[in-house]
Amino acid sequence: MADTVLDNEMGFGQPADTVVAEGGYGYEKIPRIDGDEEFDKIEPGKIFTDPSGNRRQKPYTVRDEREFEALPEGAQFIDPDGNLRQKPKYEGVDYTANTLYNMAANDKERRHALERSYPGKIRGEKA
Repeated sequence: MADTVLDNEMGFGQPADTVVAEGGYGYEKIPRIDGDEEFDKIEPGKIFTDPSGNRRQKPYTVRDEREFEALPEGAQFIDPDGNLRQKPKYEGVDYTANTLYNMAANDKERRHALERSYPGKIRGEKA
């Protein structure tokens, strides 16, 4: 009998070999991949189980800028040099940081407002 998953993202109480289908409706069985031929057959972005039982996701392959732009946010991909990378996932700024940023009179104060909510994560020129 399959282990039970207690994670809402994977479907509360669903067997461990299932995953929420695209769009959040229904569940699909996660395929078990035992060789290169089976790996080549699955679509990029799909979740699978490797021979040692670990859950993995097949990365996309990107050859140019157009293919990169078509990737979903947060997707793993292999760049033209063969390196595994991840496309950034953009998220909104929280309410307090946004309010303080909008109230700031100069770039130094704007940077300080963002550093308050996101310490060490602000990149760019130091004000």
